[in-house]
Amino acid sequence: MQNKHLAIILLASIFLCFQNIDNPKKNDLKKSKLLGKVKDIRFQTFKANQVLGEIGQGNISKNPDDNYLLKFNEKGYRISNTTFNISGTINYQDTFLYDTNNVLIEMRRSLPHGIITSKRKYEFDEKNNLIKEVWYYDNLPETRYANKYDTLGNLIEQCIYDEVNKIMTDKFYYKYDDYDNEIERHIYDGKGKLIFIYKATYDDDDMKIEESTYRPDGSLYVKYTYEYVFDEKKNWIKLTYLKNNIPDEISVRTINYYD
Repeated sequence: MQNKHLAIILLASIFLCFQNIDNPKKNDLKKSKLLGKVKDIRFQTFKANQVLGEIGQGNISKNPDDNYLLKFNEKGYRISNTTFNISGTINYQDTFLYDTNNVLIEMRRSLPHGIITSKRKYEFDEKNNLIKEVWYYDNLPETRYANKYDTLGNLIEQCIYDEVNKIMTDKFYYKYDDYDNEIERHIYDGKGKLIFIYKATYDDDDMKIEESTYRPDGSLYVKYTYEYVFDEKKNWIKLTYLKNNIPDEISVRTINYYD
């Protein structure tokens, strides 16, 4: 059960990277803190190996979500995300659809032969905050996200519902620093029981350098620290994860830019 909630933490973190806030001109590049006119990002994650004090790349991750190609249009909005199996073949592709105001309205997930397996539909408030997200499988609603925001457009509460059984499965509360960086998250199950408390710290450039997950009694469950390498645009191209101070994984990004 704890692994399930840790997976939920990861999904919520991904959501925060691309959440719509009250500035409609803030595209996906700005939301994810990418600088320059990024065209695409090839993302790969490897097991970290440490030999004689040196940290190097080991085997590539078997998880397709750790191995993908994310493409942006010239306005800075996501247009597709393609994930790959360890063999290099395509696992699935997400295609993002927008209205005439560049507001995300739907995401379609398809298999390599083109069959659409699932969809996600989105609803926004008058400030362009994403307030509702519904995941559909076989054209039937399966999971629903309901979000609340503060006056600055920061997500402060999120509820996840099982649309099949009509129950709430998870609930999150978020806190931020003065620079809108998420610094704390409380994770509850559908019955209101506290499962984990997540805390994060950032450097002077608003890059996350440490995140820790605590049990309800305050004891540490796991701690990650991050070490970055940047390109000339100041976007990170290598990220080393240390789990409880031991090298765990290395993520590499190959970033291409529009001319």
